[in-house]
Amino acid sequence: MDKAVDMVAELMRIAAVTAPKGAGQDYIEVKICGEIERKMIAQEMLKMGKEKGIPNWDRDAKGVERADGLVLIGEIGRAHV
Repeated sequence: MDKAVDMVAELMRIAAVTAPKGAGQDYIEVKICGEIERKMIAQEMLKMGKEKGIPNWDRDAKGVERADGLVLIGEIGRAHV
């Protein structure tokens, strides 16, 4: 990733982890993916889309593969209500 993309990814990470959380609990996990990881994710998306017959995953996988960066934001360790 170039410096501008790195900076935007880091700002996205900071925004996600500092956003208000319910009851002050932090359930957010953020992963900034490098080029190798991003391409692996795109390939896995393509594979899963074909195996499971999920529409548009091929299109989305191509978008991930062509992207300059990838920031994954998820929720962990919390019981859903």
